Amino acid sequence: MKSIRLYCIAILALAALCFESRATAADVDVKETPLGTTHLLIIKSLTPSPDGRHLAYVKTKGKAMEIVVDGKPMPTDYQGLAENGMLFSPDSKHTAFLAQTSGKWIVLADGNASQPYNTFAKASLAFSPDSSRWLVTADEAGKRLLLVDNKPGKAYDDIVHPRFSPDSRHTAYAARVGAQWIPAIDGVEGPACDALIDQAVQFSPDSSRTAYVARSGEKWQIIANSGPAQACEAVAPGTLVFSPDSKHLACAVQRNGNWMVLDNAAEGKPYDRIVDGSVAFSPDSKHLCFIGEKAGKMLVVADGVDGPACDIIEAPPIYSADSRHLAYAAHNGKEYSMLLDGKPVGTYDAIISKPIFSPDGGRLAFVARRGGEAFVVADGKEGESFGEILDAPLFSPDGKRLAYAGRRGKEQFAVIDGKAGDASQAVGRMTFGPDAKHLAYASQVGGDLHIVFDDTPCGDFAGFIHGANLVFDSPTSLNTIVYRGTQLMTIHVVLKSGK
Repeated sequence: MKSIRLYCIAILALAALCFESRATAADVDVKETPLGTTHLLIIKSLTPSPDGRHLAYVKTKGKAMEIVVDGKPMPTDYQGLAENGMLFSPDSKHTAFLAQTSGKWIVLADGNASQPYNTFAKASLAFSPDSSRWLVTADEAGKRLLLVDNKPGKAYDDIVHPRFSPDSRHTAYAARVGAQWIPAIDGVEGPACDALIDQAVQFSPDSSRTAYVARSGEKWQIIANSGPAQACEAVAPGTLVFSPDSKHLACAVQRNGNWMVLDNAAEGKPYDRIVDGSVAFSPDSKHLCFIGEKAGKMLVVADGVDGPACDIIEAPPIYSADSRHLAYAAHNGKEYSMLLDGKPVGTYDAIISKPIFSPDGGRLAFVARRGGEAFVVADGKEGESFGEILDAPLFSPDGKRLAYAGRRGKEQFAVIDGKAGDASQAVGRMTFGPDAKHLAYASQVGGDLHIVFDDTPCGDFAGFIHGANLVFDSPTSLNTIVYRGTQLMTIHVVLKSGK
């Protein structure tokens, strides 16, 4: 297992962690909570919690390493920590670490140690969606097993794609014994087969249904716990999809030489090809779309109706949150168009973002390019041109506001509701509050870094910890994790007016 290597502390001053600020506005309250210092810190270990309130990291201690959480070292020192081996739960209340001791590796879940193993599979440590459980793939004696809540399962030659169900009550994975693959759900094995498409078992959103695609010899089958197996000649990878209401299961298959999408075993129209990963249901589960191909042309098929034929459709179509609209980018000749409900929204040299709908589904934005300039198109209208649009446009929760950052030369600009602000050296981490009334982002001006909260620059720190975002915890307050000099700290910013 690859462990985290030591990095010179001077790296902390580089681009990912940057700048220093000295301004705090009178109408904004900024509270700092120390989280330790950067002395002997291993930079790659810095792990912020999802809520922006906690920080875990590793420091060297002679020839050993100590794990520090919110500035407090854990009582035991370790020989090493696995790369990507520090994790906060989704609710930020629990931690899990993969640490080395006495030449073996253990899981530390909320400080409680598992039994030791030879190593752990890279990036296999995960919490359940409800944060109450954890799993990891362990290696021992040349075999792999799934460790769930500190309980080891059966050993196999390999285990891939372990996962929790959405309700956190079940687990699934694909296991290999020799050349055979075995799907396993809650440790119960399904029939062995020669291959599993995507090497994974899928859960329905309500966790009541499971499905996978298996091949034995030349025979492919879609196997679900809710009906008979569906035989086919081939399956397009990434197209086995449950609807959000869990009542439908779709998959792109080949039968009698033609490609089609099955919806609960009902065959759709035939096509020459169906693009991998392109099958999708609308959020209300009433609509189904995919990208098909006929006579060398690509087209989006929505509810069985063919859309306009195109040379290239580079990414799957996206439904609006209210399920009323469908958008995708298409390429014909030298021109690109964004198609909204089958109708083009302008023509461009390139479209460089996916379609972005407002949360209410009523607005559409995307990034396009023409003549070497990039701009945001919102509601069909082109915004101000820049050399580069730095991040995807961000709608407020109510869909009424739009923000993004643009760059011209060495200057960057926050563009809020169609108006570019003053030039900055850097702009990023844009975030709307939950009531859509407030906007915060980071801005560097003249060497100083600020959190800009409703046009008010505030803060007194040198830079953000890599991976730490601005996280609202109420309509008028937010958290993030920063550093000043050698001091690490959380920052809690509150609008004094509370409006």
